[in-house]
Amino acid sequence: MTSTVLCTKCNATFQAVSNSPPTYIRRERLREVNGAPSSTEASRILHSLEICKDDLLRYDEEIARVSAVLAELKEKRSVLQEHIQEQHGLLSPSRKVPMEVLTEIFAAVCGEYGLEILFRGVVFPHALTLSHVCSSWRNVTLSFTSLWSGIRLDLGSIKRGLRHPFRIVVRLYMLRSKQFGLNLRFDAATLEASGRRHHACPEHWSGEIVQMLLLDGARWRRVVFTANDYFAAKYLQGMPSAFENLEQLVLGGGASYRGSSEGSSRSLLERIASQAPKLHDVVLVAAKTTTLPFRFHELTSITLESDHRYAVERIDGVLHRASRLEQFSVDIDISDFRIPAVVASPAKIRSNSLKNLTLTITKSLLLSSRIIATLNLPSLTVLKLSIDSFWNSDSDRSEWLHCFKAMLLQSGCRLEAFELASGDLFDTEAVLQILSWMPALTTVSLEMGCKSIPSSFFTQIALSSSAISGSPYSNPPIMPRLENLQITVADLYVREVTAELPDPEAIVFMIESRQTILSVQDTRLESHWGRAVVPADTQVLTHLLTNFRLDAPARSSSDSERQWAQRLRSLMTTRLEDYRKESSTRKRLTHTLNLESCSNLRFYSCCICSVWIVALEDIRCCLFMRTAGGKPNVLS
Repeated sequence: MTSTVLCTKCNATFQAVSNSPPTYIRRERLREVNGAPSSTEASRILHSLEICKDDLLRYDEEIARVSAVLAELKEKRSVLQEHIQEQHGLLSPSRKVPMEVLTEIFAAVCGEYGLEILFRGVVFPHALTLSHVCSSWRNVTLSFTSLWSGIRLDLGSIKRGLRHPFRIVVRLYMLRSKQFGLNLRFDAATLEASGRRHHACPEHWSGEIVQMLLLDGARWRRVVFTANDYFAAKYLQGMPSAFENLEQLVLGGGASYRGSSEGSSRSLLERIASQAPKLHDVVLVAAKTTTLPFRFHELTSITLESDHRYAVERIDGVLHRASRLEQFSVDIDISDFRIPAVVASPAKIRSNSLKNLTLTITKSLLLSSRIIATLNLPSLTVLKLSIDSFWNSDSDRSEWLHCFKAMLLQSGCRLEAFELASGDLFDTEAVLQILSWMPALTTVSLEMGCKSIPSSFFTQIALSSSAISGSPYSNPPIMPRLENLQITVADLYVREVTAELPDPEAIVFMIESRQTILSVQDTRLESHWGRAVVPADTQVLTHLLTNFRLDAPARSSSDSERQWAQRLRSLMTTRLEDYRKESSTRKRLTHTLNLESCSNLRFYSCCICSVWIVALEDIRCCLFMRTAGGKPNVLS
């Protein structure tokens, strides 16, 4: 008789009647050839089998009972484990994020468009995906109607059989955006040449969706329409009578924006211009200003791109016709062999309302300088220059600098923000001259090569008490009111051997010099670079640099670049520690190093900023989840 202990605490046992294993018959006897048991042995075997079968039934019953107990224990354990996870979730730092911050994170994740239906049916339903994470996020996304207001639609990318589900998704976004203004983008650049008329038919699935959006034309707030196809304009021929809330219109090039002969005789621009009373911001590509039907006296922002033929005419026409214009962006793309007659003797162009000007200059630097010299902008406060013109002589650069200075002098403007992206076009002396002509600058962004921003550049823009005092033995300070400085070293990877990296000591010293309050009466302290620095407990004579950013792609495979990045990071960590702390007498310093292969060095004194970064990465991981087939799970 055998027994099995079922519980070590109460010593409960299970008793079996039979021996295990039975020993009535030897195995050797069973292996004998033609060895039949005797009658006595047969009766014993039958008796043993009856006992074993009874024990087998008792084993099965006991196993079933113990299994039921084990299953109950496992179920209770699973419930307890789920409860523990839920309780831990209540202590998650993400629950401490204020609702306002969470909505801003969601807005950053979704970007301009909460729904994107792109080429070949690739769909990114950002807002819809966020609403399926949890009930809390769902409530936030549903209450944040602007997340659902952005829709980007490729007009000819998806097969006809998929029109129904995507029409449902677009309709869902329109319903959840409620009465919030719609931000729409229609792409028609991918329409096949062999099927243009077919794709432009209103019966096509995208035509149905466009017609559905047109019914809510009164909610259109911003519309981008890029078309490289003539027939694509037919999509918008069924527009309603008015776009009451349309504020910004972006029209790409390649089409006349006029419907077929079956539609209206008026162009698309004419219809929108006459039906959008709130329109104040337009972006047009390859358009001649004299042919534009807009009410220019009501526009406050205009962007004109990509057409060398009308460079001067566009600037002159826009600034003369738009009396309330505050922001203007234009490309100056003129080659030496395409010199318009008006460039030879340009007339003066004046605008009393313009505050923000963006110029993108390519090809001939000399001809663009003649255009710049004609500008008279007394109200200008923000200037952005992007110059992609490397094949120019020294005389061309000198002429451009002369014309640029003349424009600043004749305008008499007080520039506060300046951006310059010019690569190695200007040397260090020229860059310092440009900055010295704008003493009221508070925000500066520079994108240049190593040759233009050496160590001497940082030592020259460092502040000293002698410069502030106006001593005859020192040059006037450069950018004495500077608060924000961003520098991008564009060619660190491909710099010449003779182009040395800027000394980290010079960079840190420049920042330190702009963290110190300067006064003439105080005792000067000589720094490592021989520039006078004064203690920080004196009278304020200049603004303090509160935000500094340096972008330089240092290669980990290059020993010199890696060591340079490590030294710069170490110096900024130790030397600027005190300035990163807020005090009652000065603002807190925020500085960022983006050295790519090196670890990003970011200092945020606010805990919410860290939560932003962690939450943003988690949400991005969630948004880029894919189904097994490799496509987004749109309706899940």
